[in-house]
Amino acid sequence: CSASAATITWDAAVINTTAADIITDGSLHIAVDAASSNDNTVNGVTFVGGNPLVQNAEGSFWTQAGVTTGDAGLDDLLNSHSYTGGNPSLASFDINSLTVGDSYAIQIIAVGDTRGCCAARTQNYDGGGGISADLTRSDPASVVGFFVADGVTQTIIVNGSQDGGLSGYQVRNVTIPEPSSALLSLVGLLGLTARRRR
Repeated sequence: CSASAATITWDAAVINTTAADIITDGSLHIAVDAASSNDNTVNGVTFVGGNPLVQNAEGSFWTQAGVTTGDAGLDDLLNSHSYTGGNPSLASFDINSLTVGDSYAIQIIAVGDTRGCCAARTQNYDGGGGISADLTRSDPASVVGFFVADGVTQTIIVNGSQDGGLSGYQVRNVTIPEPSSALLSLVGLLGLTARRRR
């Protein structure tokens, strides 16, 4: 199978992400620390070192001004990032070994960078035409999206105002409630209420 075109539906971005915002629903498929040579555990999720994009940077980009999320693992995750150069920039990475028809949640932790050169840079993430909100480097921000795999690989496109990237991501097998089931339940409840009134 080739890369998937499944559309990701994104939730609103979480600005000032804390360890408690790292999702733990369902079962873990993969969690990647986008550039650090260390594995980092945040809210019980272990992010394993990797480099999904072209370049990586490891240092103290997030904590260099003395800022902290209050969690050492999340701070270390934010202190490294994988990125692709350009102004603007465009890159992509693949999530592999998916099961066709299964539901997944993806959480992307955006680049954290408080340096004057880079704090205003933004990036967003595109999955099959569903595009997340812009996430700014000056805030530790994350975003969660949901999709049903229609192939064994899902491509994520990273759009950046300049040097777009990410600090980490995780993918989890989850159950996504079907709108049709909820709608049928509501219709049934309304019908029962109407019948009782008669």
